[in-house]
Amino acid sequence: MIVGQQVSTYCRPIRVTYPFGKRSEGNLELAILPAWATVVSQNVQLYIDRINVYFGYQAIKSVKLFHTLKIKKRPKR
Repeated sequence: MIVGQQVSTYCRPIRVTYPFGKRSEGNLELAILPAWATVVSQNVQLYIDRINVYFGYQAIKSVKLFHTLKIKKRPKR
């Protein structure tokens, strides 16, 4: 919903880690298909801004991309 249907098809969040004692300025880790890594890395700041606007505070400060060969399908609602 935040980054869009096309991007969410090719990457999935793994986890968010925060500095010790804080609940802001976290690091988002994404599993991504290698072919889409360049596209996502060029738009990382846009995605960070969208996430932070959605939550209303600076929840994410940086993003790490991890290449994977298979992305798990999202369950249908």
